[in-house]
Amino acid sequence: MPNLTRSTAILSIAKLKYDEPLVIASTWLNSKALYSLGHRDRFLYNRWAYWETWIIALGIAENTNKEVVVIDWDGSFLAWFANYPIILERKPKNLHYYILRNWKTQTTWWQPLIQFPKLDKYFTIFDIDEDDRKPQNIEITIEENVKSFMEYLKS
Repeated sequence: MPNLTRSTAILSIAKLKYDEPLVIASTWLNSKALYSLGHRDRFLYNRWAYWETWIIALGIAENTNKEVVVIDWDGSFLAWFANYPIILERKPKNLHYYILRNWKTQTTWWQPLIQFPKLDKYFTIFDIDEDDRKPQNIEITIEENVKSFMEYLKS
C-alpha cells in the first residue's frame, strides 16, 4: 500500500539532483501541489492538461539542453498510453518522467487498475495516497505562468 501523499511525492521529485530543471506538472492537483512548494519561473503548471503534457515536455526537451522533469498521473498516462512508444523512441536524455499512481479507478474512467509492466525502466512511478489537506491555490494566471516559463526557457 502506498505511503506517500501527492505532496510528498512531488517534494521528493523536486529534491532530486537536477540542475535547475524545467518542471512540468500535469493536471490541477499536481500543479497545485507543485505550486505549494513555492513558485519558480521554471515551473509550468499545466493545470487543464490531461494527455497533452507528454508532447509539450517532449517538444521542450528536444529543443533545450536544460533538464526537463514531468510530473504526470496514472489517469493522464493511461489516456495517452497508446502513444508512449513515441516518447520511448525519441526520449531525450534530459527528459525525466514521473507518474503518480493513486490507485483510484475514477482516475481511469472506472477502468480496472493495471500494473505498468516494464515501464519502470523508462518512467519512474510513485504509488501515492491522496493528501488529507488541499494544496494551495495557484495565484498566478495561466498567461503569467506561460510567459515566465518561456522567458526562463530562453535564458
